[in-house]
Amino acid sequence: MRRISLAGIIFVMLFVLMSTTQAQSANLWDAASAGDLAKVKQLLELGANVNTRNMMQYTPAMTAEMFGNTKLAKMLCKAGGH
Repeated sequence: MRRISLAGIIFVMLFVLMSTTQAQSANLWDAASAGDLAKVKQLLELGANVNTRNMMQYTPAMTAEMFGNTKLAKMLCKAGGH
């Protein structure tokens, strides 16, 4: 039987956690772009990075403000968004 090291287990757990957080941040962009306040709130509670940036280096809060969604922009800023 093959032995699994503690370092190997920790590595796998960190990889899964980082992948999940990155996926949540991408989903945050989708929800923010759609103006879906409930989904944005849910993703933030799950640990999505509120300051993730797109190709143009805009954050979800910046994009919400540009599209006139002040309620969403305020929510994101309260969560620490720039």
